[in-house]
Amino acid sequence: MDDTKCAYQDYQRAALRGLCEAYKEFSSSAKNFNFDAKALALANLYTENGLIADAIATLEKLLNNGVQTAPIYRTLGDLYLKYLLLVPQANVYYSKAVELVDAEDVEEQKAAQDGLKQVQKALADHDSNKSPKR
Repeated sequence: MDDTKCAYQDYQRAALRGLCEAYKEFSSSAKNFNFDAKALALANLYTENGLIADAIATLEKLLNNGVQTAPIYRTLGDLYLKYLLLVPQANVYYSKAVELVDAEDVEEQKAAQDGLKQVQKALADHDSNKSPKR
C-alpha cells in the first residue's frame, strides 16, 4: 500500500473518531431538543464533515417516519442543490418547505423561498439553454 493511501485512510479514521466524539458531546448536551431538532443538528454535523449521503439519509428517515417540517424539507433542498447539484429533487423539497413553513417563522420562510428561487432560476437557465438557437 502506498503512503498516500495509508495517509488518506489515517485521515478518514481520525475524521470518523472526531465525528463520533462530536456526536457524543452533542447528544449529551442536547437532551432537551426534540427528535427532529436532534436529527437536523446531526445532519448539519454530517454535512460539515462531508458526509452528505448520511445527512440526507438522516433527514429522509424522519420524513419516512411521518415527521414533516419546513426545516427538514429546506435542508434537504439545500443538500440536493448545493452539494449534489440535483436541481429537480431540490425543487421538490424547497416547494414542500415553502408550503409547510410557519408564517411567523420569517427566517425559515426566507430561507425556503430563497432556495426555491435559486432552483427556479437554475431550471429556467437550463430550459433556455435547451431551446434551439435561431
